[in-house]
Amino acid sequence: MLEPALLLAVAAALFLVPFDLLIGGYLLLVVNLEAYRFGVGESLLSVESLATAVVACRTLIEWCIDPGAKAAMREGRWFAWAISLFVVAGALSALFSIDPLRSWKAVIRYSTYPVVVMGILRTGQRKGGSWIRNLCLASAVIPCVCSLMQVYQPGLNIGDRAWKPATIAASVGALNLIVPRVNGTLNNANALAVYLLVVAGWGLSTSPALMGRKRPLALLLGAAFSSLMIFLTFTRAVWVCAVLMVVAWAALNARLRVILGAVLSIGLVITLAVQSGMVTQRFADIQTPDNSLTWRVLVWRGVLDREMETKRLLVGYGLDTMILDNQVESGKKAHSAYVATFHDCGLVGLTALVALFVAMIAEPLKMLRRYWADKRLRAMNAFAFLIACGFAVLAIVEEPLAAPTVTIYYWTALVICRLESVASTRLVWRSVESAPATIPQEAALAYDARRI
Repeated sequence: MLEPALLLAVAAALFLVPFDLLIGGYLLLVVNLEAYRFGVGESLLSVESLATAVVACRTLIEWCIDPGAKAAMREGRWFAWAISLFVVAGALSALFSIDPLRSWKAVIRYSTYPVVVMGILRTGQRKGGSWIRNLCLASAVIPCVCSLMQVYQPGLNIGDRAWKPATIAASVGALNLIVPRVNGTLNNANALAVYLLVVAGWGLSTSPALMGRKRPLALLLGAAFSSLMIFLTFTRAVWVCAVLMVVAWAALNARLRVILGAVLSIGLVITLAVQSGMVTQRFADIQTPDNSLTWRVLVWRGVLDREMETKRLLVGYGLDTMILDNQVESGKKAHSAYVATFHDCGLVGLTALVALFVAMIAEPLKMLRRYWADKRLRAMNAFAFLIACGFAVLAIVEEPLAAPTVTIYYWTALVICRLESVASTRLVWRSVESAPATIPQEAALAYDARRI
């Protein structure tokens, strides 16, 4: 009964729902669909992949009927060409894959990303970047609530995934607690941590409270709650990345009260966490032979020390096949985007991945330099630049782009931050051009820059 109902929902979404509403619903719900599957046997598909396919198809239709769609393509071409290079590399690897069906499914998946993001960008042009950002922030409510429920019910499973969390001992006063690693509605704790790092960081860095304006209490509370859930994922790489991002963001924005607040907040959180024993326990296994870093190095050596013929060296064993061809432990990922890409797509794919990361970093950096004088735009573009750098660094020990829902919100944040910067500039110039001739143009420009 589930499959016919889904097909009807797909048809309704594709032909009946207004495009902007479809995009809004997608951003609000996609992270909560990751855990659900339909089908039987090897043909299982995630509801999230179906939703992404629907949005991609509807975006293609929208391009055909919407005269303004070309504007979104021009705004997002820096993103589209970068991900397209990786898709081409994946397609080359799929031609020689050890599991062609699996690899071509992955190629199709990656091919939907630029289409979906262009659709999100087009909606952002019509509805405004803040509308998109608020939906992304609201999408974190259910994952965070489910994570909180998992604290009290460690065995709580969401959707069709079996969750057997690791536990961390904690001492709070006279209480001795066992705290599980939470994963919310996602497939693992690491993915939840990276997703929350994107949406919480985006919300905080663009908060009017930091710009001295009206304080949006709901936004700040939501970001604080998301930060707590990041801690409860016990993902060490994201912990370190988050601390470095907060410090670097505060330094780039050069506001004494922000820097002081960031340092005090981080210091308080670290002090409480260390006192509870959770941080100490989480990092304690690094000095033991049975730790995750040692396991990762063994997996990486299994790939890098492997004798590879010329064909495999160039195009790899096929996109998304590392999990099948893991020489150390079959069924496990490499936990390094660079190593996994080298295995899956060879030197061609690794080059494309590096080009993708460079494009993701270069564009926010250009926006940051261009709009440095505007405090609001500087705060926003500083976040975009830092999160892009963070993903490139996290990719050493994680695979942040391999989690579909994480990549959707990550790329949405990058393209919308750029969109808001460009839109603000256009608003200024339209105001200047329409200003009375008696007002000096420089004065009108300065006045409008303060208003934005």
